[in-house]
Amino acid sequence: MITPQNIQKKALRHYKAFLSAVLTRTHFFPLPIKGNKGKASQPMDELFPALKRLLEGAKNKKGYGYTVTLKAVQTRHAGEISMPDEIYFENVEDYVKFIEKEQEFLAFRKVAMKSQKLLPAILPWMQENPLKVIKHLVDWETILKVGQYFLDNPQPKLYARALPLDIPITFIENNTAILTEVLNAILHQTAIDRQENIFEKRFGLLYAEPVIRIRTLDEAIFKDWSINDVSLPLSAWKKQSPKVKTIFICTDVLNFLRFPNHPESLIIYGESSTLKMLSELNWVIEKTIYLWGDITIKSFQTLSDLRQSFPLIQPLLMDKITFDKHQAFASSIAKNELSIIPALTSDEQDFLLFLNNLEGDNSLLQQHISQAYLKKRLKQLNL
Repeated sequence: MITPQNIQKKALRHYKAFLSAVLTRTHFFPLPIKGNKGKASQPMDELFPALKRLLEGAKNKKGYGYTVTLKAVQTRHAGEISMPDEIYFENVEDYVKFIEKEQEFLAFRKVAMKSQKLLPAILPWMQENPLKVIKHLVDWETILKVGQYFLDNPQPKLYARALPLDIPITFIENNTAILTEVLNAILHQTAIDRQENIFEKRFGLLYAEPVIRIRTLDEAIFKDWSINDVSLPLSAWKKQSPKVKTIFICTDVLNFLRFPNHPESLIIYGESSTLKMLSELNWVIEKTIYLWGDITIKSFQTLSDLRQSFPLIQPLLMDKITFDKHQAFASSIAKNELSIIPALTSDEQDFLLFLNNLEGDNSLLQQHISQAYLKKRLKQLNL
């Protein structure tokens, strides 16, 4: 026979639907609870304790909770006995107190009334996602303030911390997930850049852009700037168009700094965040591009990834000649289950297979390559 604990579990499953019904003002009670109500054919020493437990947990005994109606059933050994017929919750008070959500529900009802008053556009979303409202009850009034501001000021072109809102200074950046859902629900299509997943870009905020660091290898390129090592935000580099023929990308900062001068060329410091942004620089695509990374599987995966945007990019000093020449500096890294990395040439795949089959040292960090060797190979490669 169903127990009070079972009834509570079943009742909790209706909580989301109950909260939605509150918001839509839909009739929700009485709420029936289905379950095993016992059989008169059960042994009496099993049936009576289970029935007693069920009735002692009911509203008639506790003053709140589920109601049990009984029906007369004829038994073979005990004659006529009363058995459970229906189990249900009569009203809101009985339900929320029994599932131990009384205070939470009062808080939910309060924010629902506040939402109706301050930001009625959010109500349909709340009806679909009441448990997300519950999760953010403490912050809901602040969320309403943010939603109201964006509704009145779409695409504000300000930093999140500069918005004229009386809210904690880091609230928006710490709550972008729920705010994204809310703003998606209430804003007009023209106020959302749905191609963007970054919160600030999506809703027209300024943000701290990632910086790309570039060195010129030919003094003539940045002569008007009187500097050859420049770090600028992505948006600033988009507006430039350096007159170069060759672009080197180096994933080690010291090698980036010591790379020798080269006519009509520049070098980009290829940290991971920069590599993800390079495809946004249209002036890079049309150049001859080389990647200088470590001799590791990870570096060749990076090369493959870059070829999605720059199909003709070539590896620099990431070959067996360089590896054999610097064998004394080789080191061992954990082997991966090597699979075919797309966008690599057959020679590059063969070299990776060679590295993966080595018993010992199977990698070479680019920091061990001397300046003299670098210059020699650049000359051999007609670079």
